[in-house]
Amino acid sequence: MAFASGINKVVVVHKETVWGTAPAAGSTSARYIPRVNLDLALSRESFASDRINSHAQVGESRSGTDVVSGTLADEIATGSHTPMYECLLRGTFVTGATSTKITVSSSAVDNSLNDSGNGFITGGYKIGDVVDITGFTAPATANNGRAMIMSLTAGKMVLSGVTLVTKAAGDSVVITVAGKKLGVTAEVANRTDDSYTVEQFYADIGVSRLATGCKFGSASFSLQPDAMGTVDFDVQAKDMKTAAVRYFTAPQAAYASSVMAGNKAFLMMDGAPAVLVTGLDFEVQGNLEASSVVGNLQPDGTRPSAAIFQGRIEVSGTVTAYFENDALFEKFRDEDEITLAFWMKGDGGKDIVFKMGRVKLGSATPNDGSTGGLTQEISFNALYREGATGTAYDDSCIVIQEIA
Repeated sequence: MAFASGINKVVVVHKETVWGTAPAAGSTSARYIPRVNLDLALSRESFASDRINSHAQVGESRSGTDVVSGTLADEIATGSHTPMYECLLRGTFVTGATSTKITVSSSAVDNSLNDSGNGFITGGYKIGDVVDITGFTAPATANNGRAMIMSLTAGKMVLSGVTLVTKAAGDSVVITVAGKKLGVTAEVANRTDDSYTVEQFYADIGVSRLATGCKFGSASFSLQPDAMGTVDFDVQAKDMKTAAVRYFTAPQAAYASSVMAGNKAFLMMDGAPAVLVTGLDFEVQGNLEASSVVGNLQPDGTRPSAAIFQGRIEVSGTVTAYFENDALFEKFRDEDEITLAFWMKGDGGKDIVFKMGRVKLGSATPNDGSTGGLTQEISFNALYREGATGTAYDDSCIVIQEIA
């Protein structure tokens, strides 16, 4: 007798055109996705009759609307979760800014690029962007490389990640926001409402569980030293059916990507490198809600939700850092806003950046102990920055930059 094993279960995802309608069987646009765990399953709430009978026992019960939900848990890796991020933030990754300038000089004094044409902000660059710099010639070829923008004005771009040497303008310098960026767009007409079909195929026993209308409604990130970065996606779906044959028979291979570790990364807080942080956890919550309606029994016996509604996107988290001074406590006390960006570096230049341009701190509480350095927990919320167009900030509470 065969039994299902986790190692031989394969998970495949395919974007839908119509919510809850599976793409064609065998579609070659489906793609394998790696995982640490996926527990997507069908459940129903049971409710019993309140009728009082002569036998003094419950005489009947019923099952409610189908609830298809679960968690996709994985390690953070560039390219592996692109569909999930796009569903979560209701948009698509787009190519970032790029420009070629002969008006750019460099300064070793403050590790900055300086544009006499004052074109950095109008060029579309933002604080926290990771950029690739090319075009500097000898004796300043060390200026070429990948770096994060720490602060930005029309004429000055302060960087971290490359050590700049002073060079006068004249070289044809190319500054490119690496990879692609995704944020929450402020315009309703530009927001998406994507859904996916997810197949779990248990190869050992020939069982296929096909969930349709899947939406990724929240994501919880954990970034710790000496550990892989992890992300848990909450999944809600319309329906789930089982079959004895595989639905997506020829999916594409999973993206070849590098798994990210918490200690191979760079954290920027309030425009400066944060070197004493011992942990960063944050959540992006989309507040999805599945609807239940009367008369939803289908001919095949399923009782699917009528819709899964989008809610407000909220971002919150906690930074744990060694208690070095009261700078963050003062930011919390005075309700000052800071910028937070986390740049995770993978193999072969496959990086990922999570950045929040308007962060308010909710606490800065030190712990107490007899051994080791004291740490403090700093809770935060990331907020929408109104009127960010034409400024040094993105107009999204969170931006994800994937460099694949």
